[in-house]
Amino acid sequence: MPHIPFPIPASSEATPPAVPGATRSYRRFSLRSLIASWREKNRFQIDLERKLQGDPHVLDDVGLTRRQVEDELARPFWHVL
Repeated sequence: MPHIPFPIPASSEATPPAVPGATRSYRRFSLRSLIASWREKNRFQIDLERKLQGDPHVLDDVGLTRRQVEDELARPFWHVL
């Protein structure tokens, strides 16, 4: 059996205590953070595309190939990974 370097919580520890309205608040927070991640990814792609079109030599400075940039630009903004 492999050694796990961190403790795994029991199922009772993994679920937060029942607090009225906590789920709704958590969902609202999750939705906001998700939308913020999407916006950040979209801005990143726009900036990357501008740099690619404006000065392709910037990619060498960043350490990316043209293929990597094109692959990144082809991905939808909602694929945040």
